[in-house]
Amino acid sequence: PDFEPAMEFTPPEGVTDLAWISGDWIKVARMVTFPVDQISPTGDSLIIIDAVARVLKEHLRLRIRVEGHADDNGPARYNQELSDYRAIEVRSYLVSRGVSQRRIEIFGYGESRPIGEPETFAGRSENRRVDFRILER
Repeated sequence: PDFEPAMEFTPPEGVTDLAWISGDWIKVARMVTFPVDQISPTGDSLIIIDAVARVLKEHLRLRIRVEGHADDNGPARYNQELSDYRAIEVRSYLVSRGVSQRRIEIFGYGESRPIGEPETFAGRSENRRVDFRILER
């Protein structure tokens, strides 16, 4: 597929951080998730975004796109806006950690790229996330 969701990954051998480069993605040990109808990530997700910031600081040529997602609860237009704002919020947090805003694009996919089963609480929770696509190295 054109996208590879963050999900939860085991870091490759030798990687000791919570975020690392893999192909066209910055992979994360735990997904960056959001409460229902919120644009601020869950508290434990900030640790993961800090790790993404470290990857970006170690690789100064990287440019990324923060891709926001939403579950399918509510109107599609609302979910689109929610995913846009989630990407903006994560970009703002990365900038607050010293990453240049010029290195971070944002894009919201709304509810169009689910990875979890929308019929379950856990599945909907997985769909409220951001992914980190590498645009330039």
